[in-house]
Amino acid sequence: MKKVLITLAAVGIFLISSVAMAGIQDFTLVNQTGWDFHFVYVSPDYSDNWGADRLGETEILYTGTSRYISINDGGDHCIWDLKIVDQDQDEFQYMGINFCQVSTVTINFENGAFVAYYN
Repeated sequence: MKKVLITLAAVGIFLISSVAMAGIQDFTLVNQTGWDFHFVYVSPDYSDNWGADRLGETEILYTGTSRYISINDGGDHCIWDLKIVDQDQDEFQYMGINFCQVSTVTINFENGAFVAYYN
């Protein structure tokens, strides 16, 4: 019985630490537009600087795929802006997203425009 309790305690600690490692503002970006995303930027709503491309130098978020985006700023700021640059260098901005409540952003192409859905 003592071994079972120790094992359960170890599993509980592992689960808590796994959740703690994921930032509260991290999210999954889903591309359902028909165009590939070559650059993805995320910045706090109060900033005028987009910072580094979240895809890195060589990654592309192809249409029909998704990618986990880690904000990982060590803080608890919730409101962020998102900028996407597609294969044609067209830019799309989505402002004031509450990433403390949103875990998935799905971008669709509807009626001639990129439209974001938040879950």
